[in-house]
Amino acid sequence: MKKLVLATAIIALVSSNSLAGDKVLAKVNGKPITESDLNKALNSLPEKYSSVKGNTEFRKRVLETLINQELLFQEAQKEGIPQNPKVRKQIEEAKKKIIINALLKKHLKFRRNKYL
Repeated sequence: MKKLVLATAIIALVSSNSLAGDKVLAKVNGKPITESDLNKALNSLPEKYSSVKGNTEFRKRVLETLINQELLFQEAQKEGIPQNPKVRKQIEEAKKKIIINALLKKHLKFRRNKYL
């Protein structure tokens, strides 16, 4: 936990541009979190949040959540969590579900468009 607090303390909020021209909002141990990352997170929220997505304070809180998620992800990597056999199995199962859902979505969209 000390590492997370220390990592949080060294987060550099910057307003420089990345290679893609996407505004960097924060860096977490060198890993940029960009404007498009924030927008993607905001767009994935349920419809009930649509009225506050443009609110500066709300956007700031979502950015803080992204920063905390990145800190936790980096800590999990350091601790070797992804190499745990149980975790690897869960990742493979989730990957399989995502791929199947993408296939179904692709074919359902094709069929809907074909008959419209």
